[in-house]
Formats: sequence, C-alpha cells, structure tokens
Amino acid sequence: MRIFRICPPLPILRQLHRKKDFLEKSYIEKLEVCLQENILFPASWTSEMERLGHEVAETICDDPILSASWFAENNRKHMLFADDMEELFLIEQIRDFNPDVVIIYAGAAFTVNERVRRRIKMLYPKILITVFWGDEIPGNTSYAEFFGDLQFVFTSSDIYSSLFFQVGISAHTIGNAFDPRFAVPKNIPKKFDVIFCGVTGYGYSDHIRRYNMLKELLEKDDRIIIFSNEPSYPYPRSSYGSLISMALLKVMPTSILQLFMRLRPSAESFLQKILFTKLYGIPVTSLLRQASHPNYDYFIGKKPLKRLFRSRTSEFVSSAVDYYDLLRSSKIVVNIHRDEEADIGNIRCYEVTGLGTCLLTDRGGPLSKRFDLENDIVTFNSIEECISKIDFLLKNPHERERIARNGQRKTLEKYTVRDQCKAISDILVQQYALSRSS
Repeated sequence: MRIFRICPPLPILRQLHRKKDFLEKSYIEKLEVCLQENILFPASWTSEMERLGHEVAETICDDPILSASWFAENNRKHMLFADDMEELFLIEQIRDFNPDVVIIYAGAAFTVNERVRRRIKMLYPKILITVFWGDEIPGNTSYAEFFGDLQFVFTSSDIYSSLFFQVGISAHTIGNAFDPRFAVPKNIPKKFDVIFCGVTGYGYSDHIRRYNMLKELLEKDDRIIIFSNEPSYPYPRSSYGSLISMALLKVMPTSILQLFMRLRPSAESFLQKILFTKLYGIPVTSLLRQASHPNYDYFIGKKPLKRLFRSRTSEFVSSAVDYYDLLRSSKIVVNIHRDEEADIGNIRCYEVTGLGTCLLTDRGGPLSKRFDLENDIVTFNSIEECISKIDFLLKNPHERERIARNGQRKTLEKYTVRDQCKAISDILVQQYALSRSS
C-alpha cells in the first residue's frame, strides 16, 4: 500500500528557518533535517511502516520554506505566489506520489481541514483519507462539521473516539507512543530533582489549566525547574485589530521587517510569519487560527512564567537528542495534560517512561487503562498531592527507581511507534479493502 503522511509544522522548524545552511539545502535535504530533528514526528513512522511492507512518503504542511523549495525544484515556480500555495503544495505532492491512503497526523488537520480534504478527494476520488487525532477542534465548529468528510479516524484516547462515534464516524483508539529512535543508551547522571519541559500554557487558549497549575506549583515548591520556550506576550485581544496590524506590516518593505526583527527579538517569530506571508503570497488570516477559541484572549495582561520565576525557568532544548537527555537527567518529570478532558496519555507520558525516568502526572484515573498507577507511574489530583508525592519520591530513591523501571518496561513492551504503526497498518489494510469492495 502507498501511504502519504502529512505532518504539522512543529515550533522548532522556525528555528531552522534562521539558519542559512538549512535554507540553502534542497527540499529532500531539508526534509532529512526535519527527520533528524524529529520534526517529521514521530521520526520512526516511515521506517516502521516500510518494515510492514508499505511504501511511504511524508511531508510537512503549512511551511512556506519547504513549499517554496519543492515548487522550485519540481518545475512549479508559477505556483509560488498562488493564494492557495500551501494547498497546492499538498495537492501536487499527492498527484506525484499517487498514494492509496493519505493520513493527516494530529495538528496537521487544522490546515488540511474538511474543505481541503474535500478538494483532494474531488481531484483524486480513489484515495482513502483519514486522520490521527488527539487535539481540540476549533471553538466555532463541531466534530460533525470538522471531520464530516471522513469514514474513520485514529485517536489518542477513548474519549476522543467516543466524540467521533457520537457523530457517526468510526474511530480506533491507538494512543500515543514512544519513539526509541533517539534513545541512544547513555549513563546520564540525574542532575535535576524535578522538571517540567514543554509548553507551559502561556498564550495557548487550550492550556490555561496547565499554566495556572505550574504557576501554583512554582509558588509553593522551589525544587521544580521549567524548560520552555514561552512567548514574551500573548495573542492580541481583537482579531480585527490583529488583521489590521498584520496587513500594515505586510505592505512594509522586506528590509524594514528584517530591521524590526533585529530590534525586537521577542517579536521575531511573529514578524517572521508576516515576512513569509509577504514573500509567498499567504493570506494573513492564516495566522489567526487560535482567535476562534472562546478563551483566546485569556492571557492578555498576564505574564509568562519566565518573567515571574526567572531563576527557575530555562529555554527549552532545541534537538530531539538533547530533549531525551534532559528527560533522562531528571529524577522526576511532572506532566500536566491540556484543558480538554479527552487529552489523556499525552506524548510526554510515553517519552518519560520510555526513557526510564519517573513520571508524575495528572489524570491518573483514565491512564489506569494504560499503566499500573503508583507502580508504573505516579499520579496526582491537586498541587498539594503533587508536592507531597515529590517529597516521597525524592526521599525514597529505591521506590522512585522501581517505578521508573516498571514504567519503562511497560512502554517498551506495549507503547512504541512500532506497536502504533502495526495497529494503524492492520486497520488501514482492512479499511482500504472495504473501500474497494463497496
């Protein structure tokens, strides 16, 4: 079976845009860098699916640098300035690869939405299209509207699956998984007692609970260290005001935008997006995806944790290898899920346990279907309970290490990318056969 996988553009990709040697690479070379940096997430997905006998091609959606490279190298320069450039990038790649199945991975479904999928299906009616989903749909839509074109999906939790079943869409819970590709055996000393790494929630409409819990935890316990690349300011209050600001910035000369980027490093990411819309003809409205969330302006007037707790926050590591090493160098890793109740067993649960570090996480009840609570992982229901369990685990290293070993054994036996791909492959083969017989 020929499978075309569409991945979302992870934040680290923006860092690569600033590197001259990356920009000068060919499209295939850029994609290889994305693979090595785990931006084509998870990086082992293609090799595992190929091991099962499939032919796979992967791409990253919604990235103008990759799109421009591909168009330029495939005799399609005239498409660079099209209003629908990002859609054409996917459509043309699908045409060239001619897949049996297109699978849209996680956040890529925000870009490759129902309208785009229907366009693909209209052009290539024999292709089977599906999604692996573990996120929150936009606040102005429903599951029936956002996924109404799909016959079946894969999900990260049973609650997500139930939301699909309620609107008549078949769903298969396969969960998240650990990718051992970067887990090179190392004897790394445990130099951190307790860490949290990843998005703190600041500026993210669907991570408000995480932000407030981390803020309270930092206020009450001085042992935890945060590793995160927080923005310096949240999203603007008014989407209309934002559109006006973006439109004004877009008409400025490129040299002025580049000057602003040097003068205001904190706004570099935002200004860089404006520059890309200018260079490649992308509508500025594509930058306002979060504005549809009912709580999108929650963080106006609030400060990022890096300003409130300067001595206990650090920048997040930039590579997959360094990220894994950070998890392994910690005695305890705290995990807090997103606001949405369906977010159960996020990727960090599997990364921490897979690397043999003790996981301390919220939402233990639903996780009991995946792990033996208090034996494979440790759970909490409040900040007070979290602090109490940190005390216990730090004072009892043998118990902490026992739990970490159990969690690692469970993850490596049941929840690797290989296991996930096997489950996906079996269902895809079955669904593809059904689609051909109907």
